[in-house]
Amino acid sequence: MALTAEFLRSTHLQTSADDVKRGNSATSRVQAYLSLENVLAKFLPLPEEGLFLGVASDGLPILLNLKDPRPGALLLLGDSQSGKTDFLQEVARAAALSHDPGSCRFIVVTSNPQEWEGLKDLPHCLGIWAPDNPGLPDILLDLSARAQQPEYAENTLLMVDDLQNLIDLDKNIQDGFLWLLANGAVGHVWTIATLNADLAPNLPLWVRAFGTRLFGRIGNPELADRLTPMPGANLRTLLSGAQFCIRERNHWLRFWLPILK
Repeated sequence: MALTAEFLRSTHLQTSADDVKRGNSATSRVQAYLSLENVLAKFLPLPEEGLFLGVASDGLPILLNLKDPRPGALLLLGDSQSGKTDFLQEVARAAALSHDPGSCRFIVVTSNPQEWEGLKDLPHCLGIWAPDNPGLPDILLDLSARAQQPEYAENTLLMVDDLQNLIDLDKNIQDGFLWLLANGAVGHVWTIATLNADLAPNLPLWVRAFGTRLFGRIGNPELADRLTPMPGANLRTLLSGAQFCIRERNHWLRFWLPILK
């Protein structure tokens, strides 16, 4: 089977310009138990503009097109222990394995920096920041200034492990962050954040600020239906820590997270 990359082309997942040949979905569970390094070895070299997010049930990679700003900022919603931090770490590690530091780097905001120890020394890492770090406002200001220079070639991933960490901060920081959510992708600053699903109904402004939403397991079907824009996601059947889904045009696409070594 030819492995054909797919890209996030708009606020929903769409295929690349060429038709994608779908493979046998029986490979889905096998993909989930392969390491990230082994999975990427099948696909490398990735397209220069492709950011690896996971593997679809047919064995094809799910890639974010870093040259197309239309998806906007990405928000992953799921229950506690559904694998939201694992997803962010996998994307960061995949970026380091498939891109030079001069083309893609990442910054992490997390209240648990110890969970990111294994990634902080990578040349792609621009820092692991606690939300109460006094230097964080300057970092967000610098990212906003960089996003206003679309000719700047390097892609920067702003990875926010728990959106609540930023929306509880000073209003000036909130305003700057909202600007990044709306405009950052145009200037190659991509925000990828997570949020516990049970908090999302109380934060409609923030949830709407993200152009693309991904989902991990949400066990409460009423909450899941409230958060998804289209029926049929059946989020309670996702495997916590390994499986996620995203809307692809008029249906839901499930994908797997390879294992981080």
